[in-house]
Amino acid sequence: MPANPAAPTGHNNSIAATPKEALILRAVDRLNLWAGTLSALMVLVVTVIAVLTAFGRKFGIGSNALIELQWYLFALIFLMAAGWTLQRNEHVRVDVFSRRFSARWRAVIDLIGHTLVLLPIAGVLFYLGLQETLDAWRSHELSADAGGLVRWPVKALIPIGFLLLILQALVEMTRQWHIFLSHSQDDNDLISSSPASATPKD
Repeated sequence: MPANPAAPTGHNNSIAATPKEALILRAVDRLNLWAGTLSALMVLVVTVIAVLTAFGRKFGIGSNALIELQWYLFALIFLMAAGWTLQRNEHVRVDVFSRRFSARWRAVIDLIGHTLVLLPIAGVLFYLGLQETLDAWRSHELSADAGGLVRWPVKALIPIGFLLLILQALVEMTRQWHIFLSHSQDDNDLISSSPASATPKD
C-alpha cells in the first residue's frame, strides 16, 4: 500500500487528498481491483471449459450452454477489467510526445481526454447497455440455439463494466487535477526533457 492512500501503485505520491476524498478514491480502486482479479480468475475458468468442451466433442458429447458460457465469460473478462486496466494505466495510448511533457501537462492531456472522449463514450455505452439489459430481462430473452442460456446476464455485463470504467475515470481525473494544482514543476516548463533546457546559458 503506498504512503498516500489516494494514490495506488504507479501514481504520483505528491497528490494531496482530504481524508474523505481519499476514502472514496480507495473504495473505487478496491472495487476495480476486485473486478480485475475476478477477470483474471475467469481466464482459467474459460480455459478449463474450453478443454472440457473439446474433449466432449471427441466423444460425441456437446453442449450449447457450455459454448455460450465461454462467450459470456469472455465478455466478463474484458468488460470487468476495463476500469482496473485504467487504474493501472495500461490502456493503449500514443505517448510519443506526451512522455516528454512534464507531469503537470500530462495531467492536462489526461483531463481533456477523459472529459471529451472517455466519459461521453462510456456514458453512452452504459446507457445503451442498460436499456438492452432491461429489455432482455422483461422479455425473458433466450438464446436462439437449443439448450442455450438466457441473455440478460451477459448483457448486464455491459452497463456494469462501463460503470466501473466511469467510476475509475472520475478517480483518475481527481488525481490528475491534484497533480495539475500541486506539482512543483514550473508552469512554463512544457517539455521536461527538452535539450534546450539542458544546455547551460552563457
